[in-house]
Amino acid sequence: MPLWSIDEISVSSKYLRIDDDVENLMRSIKAIGLISPLVVNKEKELLAGGRRYTALKKLGIDKVQVVVSSRGEIEQELISIDENLVRKALDRLEFESCLRRGKELYETLYPQTKVDNINDIVKKNDEELEEIEKEKGKRHFIEEAAEKTGLSKRQIKEAIERDQFSSVKVKKARNSGELNASQVNQLINLSKGDQDELLPHVVDRPVKEIRALIKDVQSHGVDQALRNMDGRYEPPKEFRELKSLAKKLDQVSRKIVLEELDYDGGDELDSFFKEVESLNESLFILREHLGLT
Repeated sequence: MPLWSIDEISVSSKYLRIDDDVENLMRSIKAIGLISPLVVNKEKELLAGGRRYTALKKLGIDKVQVVVSSRGEIEQELISIDENLVRKALDRLEFESCLRRGKELYETLYPQTKVDNINDIVKKNDEELEEIEKEKGKRHFIEEAAEKTGLSKRQIKEAIERDQFSSVKVKKARNSGELNASQVNQLINLSKGDQDELLPHVVDRPVKEIRALIKDVQSHGVDQALRNMDGRYEPPKEFRELKSLAKKLDQVSRKIVLEELDYDGGDELDSFFKEVESLNESLFILREHLGLT
């Protein structure tokens, strides 16, 4: 295995992580050496091993073991994506983008694995997938990615579709935490233009409501669906949370009585009932605020 000067190796791949915390990796290299060599191409560009590269640089090690890949540009990019997915946790949008791009490259290299509907892959059991692999000579990208990342095939499929079908505004809302993955899974059933129109109306809404709204849009269009939504009284998020907590408190209280649970908690029990009394006072104030007393 050749030894190269680390200063000869350039880093240009957008997928590699070279500025991460590598203190533990540095300690490992000091103790047992470099187990996995860096992967480079003939132009001395780093393809895989960004964190190892950073650790070696910080340790001041000049000569490093490398594997020189002679593969084409598509395969080289796929190597870097694979390294990124497996070695380092990404933020949600980076991860989904890497998966989508990885699928594109994989299907370019192995066109026989491409399917019209990736649900066909997600729904099949292991035996059925083995038969497909024998027939095509290669597994589908979703199977490969699921095995490498530890996620389910469905999670991989949904991540790819979120990146592929989300509008730019929806991606920004997801990145800022205004939307979660489940909410976006519903929105991408619409065109990107419709997603942008609905976006201000779905933030903080539960998935069940968004799903119903999407169906209304598909049947009657965005304008009518929004009018229909305005005609329904939707309580603010805080009221929905209060209702959920009240239901939970009622269920737990009934369980204590029905199962005849006992607790000689002394001061702790007194503290508990003081909290309950405080809750009753807060609810009375809330009723006054809403004009219900």
